[in-house]
Amino acid sequence: ELEERAAGTFVIPDSVRQVIERRLQRLSGGCRELLGSASVIGRGFSLDGLAAVEGSTAEQLLDRLGEAFEARIVAELPGASGRLRFSHALVRDTIYDGLLPAERVRRHRHTAEVLERFYEDAPERHLSELAHHFFSAAPGGTQAQAIDYAQAAGDRAVELLAYEEAARLYGMALVTLEAAKPVDETRRCQVLVALGEARARAGDMVRAKESFLVAAELAKSLGLPEELGQAAIGYGGRFIWQRAGGDPYLVSLLEDALRALPDGDSVLRARLLARLACALRDQPELETRAALSKESVEVARRLGDAEALCVVLYARFAAIWGPDNAQERLILADEAVQLADDLGDKERMFEAHDRRRTALAELGDLPAADADLGIMFRLADDLQQPAHRWYLAANGAARALLEGRFVEAEELIPEAFSAGEQLMPRDATVAFRLQLFMLRREQGRLAEFESIIERSIDEYPDWPFRALQANLLAELGRETDARLALENLAADEFSDLPRDEAWLFGMSFLPEVARFLGETTRAESLYELLLPCDGQNIQTGEEAGCGAVSRYLGILAATQRNWTDATRHFEDALEQNGRTGVRPWVVRTQYDYGRMLRERGRPGGRTKALELLTSARNGCAELGMKAVGESVELELAKFD
Repeated sequence: ELEERAAGTFVIPDSVRQVIERRLQRLSGGCRELLGSASVIGRGFSLDGLAAVEGSTAEQLLDRLGEAFEARIVAELPGASGRLRFSHALVRDTIYDGLLPAERVRRHRHTAEVLERFYEDAPERHLSELAHHFFSAAPGGTQAQAIDYAQAAGDRAVELLAYEEAARLYGMALVTLEAAKPVDETRRCQVLVALGEARARAGDMVRAKESFLVAAELAKSLGLPEELGQAAIGYGGRFIWQRAGGDPYLVSLLEDALRALPDGDSVLRARLLARLACALRDQPELETRAALSKESVEVARRLGDAEALCVVLYARFAAIWGPDNAQERLILADEAVQLADDLGDKERMFEAHDRRRTALAELGDLPAADADLGIMFRLADDLQQPAHRWYLAANGAARALLEGRFVEAEELIPEAFSAGEQLMPRDATVAFRLQLFMLRREQGRLAEFESIIERSIDEYPDWPFRALQANLLAELGRETDARLALENLAADEFSDLPRDEAWLFGMSFLPEVARFLGETTRAESLYELLLPCDGQNIQTGEEAGCGAVSRYLGILAATQRNWTDATRHFEDALEQNGRTGVRPWVVRTQYDYGRMLRERGRPGGRTKALELLTSARNGCAELGMKAVGESVELELAKFD
């Protein structure tokens, strides 16, 4: 029946049922009849509500319930005046199950109609209760009320951040719609979109996508452009910056939704353009997504819609994200923050502060970035959505790595992955592998990670796992393999690495490879590519950070024996990494700088080299940086 389709049922064991039924048989028929009405209302019920259903007074009911009180079948609900409950859920269920199906339907309908009048002064507080009764009475002809109340109750649950409850209620509306003849397919499509949104907010992204896909196909067949657009946007995930990532439906869904829209500007057009721009982020061509995101911003500005503009500015930040436009993206983020804060929309605020945090971190202003991060944590607590919790968990793991809290990172990295594995499997897996690579590198355990990197190259070609592989091979001392990996990347001046949010991150792993191989030509090419980013920090979205770009420029300049530039870059890196509190990158820079000074062999350089390397040794011991520590010891041995 309908109720069984909406939720699973629990079967009471026969032995338990028999014990309860024997207790009930000791009560009078009138008392059992009254308990039957109460069981229809639920385990807990108000005395006034039951009185309304029975057409009686509260005082009369208390007299009739006296036997049930004495037998401890019912009791007062502690701390809730005028509310009673069955002593155990199994007692209520036994009484309820003892009613014939037709009798249950009749009683639910009567209860629903009485309570509808009883609650007419404040119905919003009782929408879920009314939905339950009309739904249970639907076989008796209350389908229309069941659908209306379930959908209204679902909307109310979303407002209260009760997303799983909202999904349950929308599911009730959907079940009733599908059982009705004829089926209102337009209403069914709208409920499917709402169900998908509730499931997504609750963290059930697999089932959310199923709902959105069914809604999209239905909207196409019915010619419903609004519902098709909403389904396509919802299918893309909780964050508008999410890539298509090999999904076979997302891009075509968004394109179909755009074609279905009537001509002219609309909020939905702006949001679809923005979502499509971000879905295309795993493709190397910047021009298409830049044009789409630009158009989305122009549409939103013409409409003067603050919320739409906030969303599309946030999306444009992601769509154009490259190594050389952090300042431009900070301007976008600043405007989005202002709009979101003025709106008071907490989802928009979370997104906008996140983008500004990232841009500020790239530009070296970590205190300001941390202030935004603090705001994000407060917003996530308010929003109560698993997607936001995962994002902050991944950020927490990245920050632990960045600051050298490796013992903590060992726990945080898998915890973040677990939080996002079902919700955002692609993004959670990429973050997990990148972070674990960086942790294992510091621990001197890269050999055990080689097969994961090889697999990642094929599974996530839009992320720079090939650069990580080259670094791994160099760290393991495999010169021939490392040289081949670097040469494959260097073809056409490293242009195969997309210039997106991960470009700087990937490029940061190659200077050490060039140094290991003594590749001055490749070092020169890498230096020219990285030089425009001098002064920046390397920071992806939620995955990882790698300290100051100047450190990598120093390594490349030293590899070319360009000592003056190398010294300048290393000094800058020490200052910037020290100022931002990223101790592992201070230690690595001390090692790089001390090594360079030893190789240069100038008078006076020996003393400073020893100081730097000794500080690096101490830092490695304190932080647990085993691999760098071994390299430091090798350098120090050359002074003996």
